[in-house]
Amino acid sequence: MLPDNTAYELAQHLAREEENDRRAEERQAMIEERANELMQEGGECYPFDPANMQEAIAQSDLYDSLGFMSAIRAYVKAEKPDVKLYLGQQVAIELEKLANKYWQSVALVIAEKEVRI
Repeated sequence: MLPDNTAYELAQHLAREEENDRRAEERQAMIEERANELMQEGGECYPFDPANMQEAIAQSDLYDSLGFMSAIRAYVKAEKPDVKLYLGQQVAIELEKLANKYWQSVALVIAEKEVRI
C-alpha cells in the first residue's frame, strides 16, 4: 500500500523544519564561539586593549549608564581615602561592564558575518 501523500508531505516538511532548526542552533553556537574568540586577549574585540576601551567609552552613552554615573558621583563626593578607593573600584567595575557589553555586541556582528553554514 502506498503512503498517504498528505502524511508523506507532512513528514517531509517536519523533517526539513527539524534540520533547519538543527542548523540554526549549530550556526548560533559557532557564532557565539567565534565572538568569544574575538574577545580574548590579543583578539580584535578584546575589551581591555587601550584603543578598544577608548572606543567603547566613546561609543557608549555614559549618561544612560546609571551604575557608572552613580559610581562616579559617589567617587567625586567621597572624602575618606578608603571610601574613595572602594568607589574607584566600583567605577572600574562599571567601566569593565560597559566595555564588555560594547565589544560583545561588536564581536557578535563580526562573527555573524564570518560564520557560514
